[in-house]
Amino acid sequence: MKEAIIQYIQKQYGIDPDYPFVNAPTDPVWNRQDNHACFARILRVPSKQLGLYGTEEDILDVKVSDPFLVDIMVDEPGYDRNHQKGNWLSIQLDGTIDLEDISLD
Repeated sequence: MKEAIIQYIQKQYGIDPDYPFVNAPTDPVWNRQDNHACFARILRVPSKQLGLYGTEEDILDVKVSDPFLVDIMVDEPGYDRNHQKGNWLSIQLDGTIDLEDISLD
């Protein structure tokens, strides 16, 4: 699913991922072209951080302009509030959420 999201963002927005993290060189980040602010990133996090068993999971963090939408989505399976940044929504990329249901628009 990670590769499909990378391709979607490239096709939809014409933005290639950046890989700025030295300690996580395979975690892509996307920045807006007008102000270079980050709007999405894929990260590997410990499974227990998501309440799951296993070692690590990929998540997609997306910036959401409407905090009310974040409040609604966190009640759905596969979504979590990024507690470090209140207007970010974390989406599990383990198949809980279908790729077709993930939209960055």
